[in-house]
Amino acid sequence: MSREHKGSIIILGAALSILLTGCHTTPSGHSAQAGTESAASHADPQTQCLPPNASVTRYSPPELYLSAGQCLKQNRLDEAVFLFGTAGSEGRFDTHRVADVTAHQLASFMGVMFMKHVGEEAYGKFSAHMREQLKDDRARRAFCNRLSQLPPPVYHPQYMINHGMAAFTSVGDQQVLRPLEDPRQTWRASVNEYMDCKP
Repeated sequence: MSREHKGSIIILGAALSILLTGCHTTPSGHSAQAGTESAASHADPQTQCLPPNASVTRYSPPELYLSAGQCLKQNRLDEAVFLFGTAGSEGRFDTHRVADVTAHQLASFMGVMFMKHVGEEAYGKFSAHMREQLKDDRARRAFCNRLSQLPPPVYHPQYMINHGMAAFTSVGDQQVLRPLEDPRQTWRASVNEYMDCKP
């Protein structure tokens, strides 16, 4: 393994520990409109179980994973599964728009860190409930359709940009985001990819 690759893994591991424990974090870069809406609703994903509605995609994956953890503490397993699926789909969505490919590993690592964050017992209960919810193709299609109908994420994916190698090595005015021709179509594709949706 190269020194650069080892460095990337160390950086990502440390970043996820910070992101998913809520230490020294602030809500990720929402758009101005989303920030206003969030302030108006007083919803704090780090301390609250967010309701499963269309507004969740204004929050970044780290925030949704934290909120899913709060849902587990309250034994609100349906909400936890919904937020977990949304967070994972958002991570895939962000790999399509963040230019630095070394930052894309974060999307996969966050799910692992969620498991460690909530603990083995809670994750086991959560995982069993999720398998039960998605145990057949019809149920999985319904869940996929529910996620696909959400609006595409509106936050700025700074959480991912910050944890790629380009954030430490790039100089000058370098493109950090790739423009998406059709964000809604990209979102649907991201949900299908993450949730392994059946046609």
